[in-house]
Amino acid sequence: MVFCDIVCKYSFRKITERILIFFRTLQFEINTVKHFQKTIQYKILFTALTAILACSQLSAQDFSELKGKLLTDSVEYAEMQPKVVECCEFLLNSSVKNDENNLIAFDFLVEWMNNNPYYNFQTHKKFFKIISGDAPLTARYFASLCKTAIENDFKIEEEELQYQAIDKFVRFCMYKKYHVEIDKKLEKYVEAKKDGKLKEML
Repeated sequence: MVFCDIVCKYSFRKITERILIFFRTLQFEINTVKHFQKTIQYKILFTALTAILACSQLSAQDFSELKGKLLTDSVEYAEMQPKVVECCEFLLNSSVKNDENNLIAFDFLVEWMNNNPYYNFQTHKKFFKIISGDAPLTARYFASLCKTAIENDFKIEEEELQYQAIDKFVRFCMYKKYHVEIDKKLEKYVEAKKDGKLKEML
C-alpha cells in the first residue's frame, strides 16, 4: 500500500511536471507567433513608409541647376555622372509627362550623351523609330541607355547595351502607374518581353 502511494505520488508529480512543461512550451510558441506577427507588421509598415518617402523625394526633385548646362571636357563629364544617375532614376521612376523637371532631366541626358568621352552612345534604329516622336518615352529610353552604361562601367558591347536598356524601358512601360500609352508597335516589344523573346526581337 505504501509502495502504491509512492508510485501514485511519483506519477502525479511527473504528470504535473509534464503539464507545466506543456503549458510553458505552448506559451513560448504563442509569444513567438506574436513576435513574428509584430515583426511582419513592422516590416510592412517600414516598406510602406520607405515607398512614401521615395515618392515624396521624386515629386520634390528639382533639376533647375541643370537647366541649359553644357559640358566642355572629360573632367566635367565625370563630375556630373552622379547627376546623370539622379536624372535616370527620376525619369525611370515617375509618370510620363512634359513638366519642367522631366524636360530638364531629358535635355541634360542628351548633353551628357553627346561627345561623351567614355562611351559612344547610339540608338537602336528599329526600336528608336517607334518612340522617337514621343519626347517623354524618348527620355526614358535615353535614361535606360545612360543607366545601363554606368552600371557596367562603360565596359559593355553595343548589342548588349541596347538589349539591357530596351529591357529596362519595356519594364517601365509595363507598370500601369507610369501611365504609358502603349501603341501596337510598342505592344510587340512588351509581348516579346513577357514571352522571354525580347533579345531575339532585337
